Amino acid sequence: MEEIKGEYTVRDYLIANRLHMARSPYFRLSRIIWYVLFFLSLLATLTSPSDFILWVLLVLSLFNITYPYLILPHWVKRYFKIQKQMHGEITISFDSDEGTISSKSETGEGKTRWIFKYLSNVEILLLFDTPLTFMMVPRRFCRDEEQFNRFIELAKKMSGKS
Repeated sequence: MEEIKGEYTVRDYLIANRLHMARSPYFRLSRIIWYVLFFLSLLATLTSPSDFILWVLLVLSLFNITYPYLILPHWVKRYFKIQKQMHGEITISFDSDEGTISSKSETGEGKTRWIFKYLSNVEILLLFDTPLTFMMVPRRFCRDEEQFNRFIELAKKMSGKS
């Protein structure tokens, strides 16, 4: 059994939410649509600068394009503050032999043998128990790259995606 400990930060939560959003097919499609609408409305606004609807479309598309970088950090910081389970030290245990992942913090503990899915990048591993709720495993909690990769391999097995 391997055990890691650490405290979540707002940055961890922001990275997790951006990763979750970026991997969503709906989010990717909507980003493409908003980029196309932005460029089309920009071109149309240049040819007809007095058309109010084009300006509204331009502002709306710009808002949606910049959302992950300007708006999301504000919301993440706000929700991080009010979610008490995100504060204090958390211990995450991975048992490759049993095929379990458990977590323990001052607000509770849990153990699972199955995960709905997982997502990872170079900074974080997300373990989903439902399509929308996840547990974060920041890479910085791990001793080294090898330990982080073992956790990803266990997540693959537990999600049935090995």
